[in-house]
Amino acid sequence: MELIKLKKIKYPNTVEKLLSLKNYTTGYISVQTPDEIVLSKNMESVSGEFVQDLINIKIPTGITTIDAWAFSSCSRMKQVVIPKSIQYIDECAFYYWTSDQTIYFECSEEDSKNWSPNWNEHCDAKIVWNYNSNEVTE
Repeated sequence: MELIKLKKIKYPNTVEKLLSLKNYTTGYISVQTPDEIVLSKNMESVSGEFVQDLINIKIPTGITTIDAWAFSSCSRMKQVVIPKSIQYIDECAFYYWTSDQTIYFECSEEDSKNWSPNWNEHCDAKIVWNYNSNEVTE
C-alpha cells in the first residue's frame, strides 16, 4: 500500500463547508492528514473534528462558527488564531488542549458571552484576547 503524506491543503474559495478531516485508507493508498490546512474564505463554519496530526490551520476572516469538537485533541498544534468574525463556538471545541498550547482570539472576552458555556471544557490552553493578527507569534 502506498502512503501519501500531504504537507498542506489549501481549499479553493468555492468550498463553502468542510465537514470532517480524517485519515483516508483504501486497499491501494493511504492519505494522511496534512500538516497544514488553509480554509476557504467563503466558508461560514468549521465543522467536524480534525485529527490529531494537524499542526497548523489558517482560519480566514468571514468564518462565523466553530462547531463542537472541531479542534479537540489536536495535540500537535501549538497555537491557533481565531478571527474576530467568529460569532459562536460550540461545546468542547478545544477539548484536551494543554497548557503548552495557545488560542489567540482577535475578539474580546466580552464577545464570547453568546458562545456555548462549554466551548472551553477540558481546555487548559493559554487564552489571549484582543490579539492583533499583525503581531508575530512563536
